[in-house]
Amino acid sequence: MKTLNPRPPTTIGNRTAETKRPCQVVQFDPTGNGHCLYTEAIDLSSLGTLEIVRASSIEFNNHAQQWEVNSAEGELLFSHCSRQACLNWEHQYFNR
Repeated sequence: MKTLNPRPPTTIGNRTAETKRPCQVVQFDPTGNGHCLYTEAIDLSSLGTLEIVRASSIEFNNHAQQWEVNSAEGELLFSHCSRQACLNWEHQYFNR
């Protein structure tokens, strides 16, 4: 399994800001098919024909007043008041 290195620090004025970007992971099964969260950080089409399947969805639950991460089967996987927290959780969960 190969992971991409994060960007080097970026200079802003006289200070350096560490650019925080999640690591992108592509896992290959024994048949040679790759599996990952889709991102435009990697040109996945350069690997071959893409077949995109939704692994989860993040939607706001009006009743609970929370963002929810649901599996493709509808199972609640995670919830939080912050959508970004849900995106971060989803990225970590599917890249393990």
